[in-house]
Amino acid sequence: MKRTLARTGALAAALAAAATLATSQSAPGTLTNPLPGGATILQFSRTMTDGQMAGGRIAYYQCGAMETQQATNRAVSGSLSPSGCDELVVWKTVNVRGVWSQWVRVTSGPNGEKYQGTHAGTLTLIDSAGATLAQLKCQGQNGMGTHRSPLAEIGEKCAAPLHFEGAFSGQIVSGTYKGASLQGTYAGDLAKDPPSAEDVEPIALTMEGAVVDPCLKK
Repeated sequence: MKRTLARTGALAAALAAAATLATSQSAPGTLTNPLPGGATILQFSRTMTDGQMAGGRIAYYQCGAMETQQATNRAVSGSLSPSGCDELVVWKTVNVRGVWSQWVRVTSGPNGEKYQGTHAGTLTLIDSAGATLAQLKCQGQNGMGTHRSPLAEIGEKCAAPLHFEGAFSGQIVSGTYKGASLQGTYAGDLAKDPPSAEDVEPIALTMEGAVVDPCLKK
């Protein structure tokens, strides 16, 4: 029991690296796996060039001098093709269906830009036979860029209209990787902001993430 408690404490300490400056390294196999039997970690790396958003409910609101637009339940469709980094080799092109909601300002802010705001969505990944592979929850921001100084990769301003970024997470529910978790980040570009409900709006999207696939599955 004492040995088990010691191993559990060592794992907790390793996972709480942000709380301590101390570092240590164990020999392979000396600590209990976070998942029974361990897991493989695969890179998920996909690109969407044919994406579309359409429909939904569009509403405008006024608060003082600022006007905002809320678009809810816009339908998302498209396909995700693997990039050269993707390691889910049995997944070819994956179809995407989902809903998207966002709330952006249509009055310019102090920097002269507008269409900054937030969004949330749900994406379902579907294989060529129509089976659901995974369901992902997405959340992020509109009209803002993060690839700027002091980062080495400089390509955006902090105010970047028509651009969006965020994070996703979910579970793989069928196929070879059933039972694995999937999480990562995405970035994309819209064709128009703010949208109209009757618009069929093209979008481009990249997704990068990690698939944690348990070795022992139920």
